[in-house]
Amino acid sequence: MSSFKKFFFTGILWKFLLYVSAFFLNAFIAHRLGATDSGRFYYLLNNLSFVILVLSLGFDAAVNYYNGAREISRNQLFTLSAIFCVAISIVFIIIYFFIVYFSIIPSNTFNSYIIWYVVGSLTFNVFTAFYYSEHKHIVPNLVMAVCNTLLIFLLPGVLYNNAISTTGFFHIYLSMNLIAALLTVAFLYIRGARYTILNLKNILSAGIIKFSLQSFVSALLFTLLLRCDYWLVNYYCSNAEMGNYLQTSKFVQLVMLLPSLASFSLFPLIVQSIISEIGIEFKLIRLMNGYIYISLFICITLVITGRLLFPFIYGNTYDKMYKIFLLLIPGIISMAATYPLNSYFAAKKIIATNLLGIAISIIILVFADILLIPRYAVYGAAIGCSLGYCSYFFILLYHFKKQADFRLTELIQFKLFFSEMKFVLNKWRS
Repeated sequence: MSSFKKFFFTGILWKFLLYVSAFFLNAFIAHRLGATDSGRFYYLLNNLSFVILVLSLGFDAAVNYYNGAREISRNQLFTLSAIFCVAISIVFIIIYFFIVYFSIIPSNTFNSYIIWYVVGSLTFNVFTAFYYSEHKHIVPNLVMAVCNTLLIFLLPGVLYNNAISTTGFFHIYLSMNLIAALLTVAFLYIRGARYTILNLKNILSAGIIKFSLQSFVSALLFTLLLRCDYWLVNYYCSNAEMGNYLQTSKFVQLVMLLPSLASFSLFPLIVQSIISEIGIEFKLIRLMNGYIYISLFICITLVITGRLLFPFIYGNTYDKMYKIFLLLIPGIISMAATYPLNSYFAAKKIIATNLLGIAISIIILVFADILLIPRYAVYGAAIGCSLGYCSYFFILLYHFKKQADFRLTELIQFKLFFSEMKFVLNKWRS
């Protein structure tokens, strides 16, 4: 197996372990809380994820790129990352203190744990970029998978009914990312990363600030594309409907597991292929073809089984998930095919293409949601989401067609998919 495919599948395997643990944790929480309460909790986590994204300023993407491309030394990046995380965390804590002090948000027992969650998530995201850019996927994924497993066992009602309260469980949940972050940094230090005196002139001349900000804008818009409908659903719909929609969205992430996992491995590999002037476009076409068919097969399976499967996994309060999922299928398949294109344009530093596609798609999605949600509730949100995702795929595909000479029918050729899967299986057996 070529080094490209070896690193590619290794990254998928370990990220898959993390997603499986997250899936079971999510399912247990959904059963324990029901659609209404889990909807409120996951809505909080969604808002915190947006805060973390804003605080990161795209620095994690810059670490991934510059460490993978070897344009800045590893120790320089390690030191800069530590300074960045400490500085941003201090800024966030000060701002959050004043927000609570002036009662912009009410004071409660979760406030300090929210700080740990944000600081831990920010630090974890930045330092895991070192592992992914070096194709070392075991440590960050295994650490977080172990944390998720511990949370499953601690959830009231799983092993013991009264070991800890539900509130105590969520305190531990919000603290766990900080523990994972500290372990990840410690293992990185054991693997040879060291603090050093920064050469700011070389760092700034490499263009890391510009790259970070461009990546931040791109990630911000992409997150809005994936999650802006949550705010509209929260505004127009009940907590129970919100819980159904959020849980369906999280399940959709499982359907898009392969392209999502692959994107973490794909970006540094594309960067190195571009630097080495190795043609990457044909490989991306085969990847898109594979993603389309794999997503299609998974969706067909869930169309057949989902009516019984969703209530079995999550509980009877999630009675709207099946119809929401059906309406999301066109968007699922389209979004799955965008991951190779997104990584390709980012690696070639043609970030403007990603930004344009996302911006147009957000406008389409929000406009459709505003028209459809008041009348069709969460089903209208699902239709608007599919329209936005499909628009994003076709915009990226249009610009990729300018970069590569291929026929659009290659994306849906089953023969191409079958031959690639046969090749992968043969290599895997050998």
